[in-house]
Amino acid sequence: MKKFIYILITLLSLFFIIGCKKDEIYLISKDEYKDLIKENIKSVSKISLTESGREEINYNEKEEIYQIYNNISNIKITTETKMACDDNTNIYIFNMNNNKKITIEIECDWVLINNKRYLISK
Repeated sequence: MKKFIYILITLLSLFFIIGCKKDEIYLISKDEYKDLIKENIKSVSKISLTESGREEINYNEKEEIYQIYNNISNIKITTETKMACDDNTNIYIFNMNNNKKITIEIECDWVLINNKRYLISK
């Protein structure tokens, strides 16, 4: 009987852990960003929108570009959300060598992709 209870508790714990796990994917793995290849980035423009206004910074040095890319590539997203905010947005515009522009918009704790918001995993 003790063995049965031990197995039952183990199985219930396993189901609980599996059921609570978030479905996470790397932002960079989304189809929208398939052309975002670190070595092909010419420059990055970062636009910050806050209560105090708009600020734009341009990055042209490879070291800075790679640091931004690495930070972005480590972002994991989870479920879609309907939350919104208008006082903390960072827009990254990756200017590629082929003159294509790839934009990533991070608003508070979520990312906007095709007008949908996805929570950032913490």
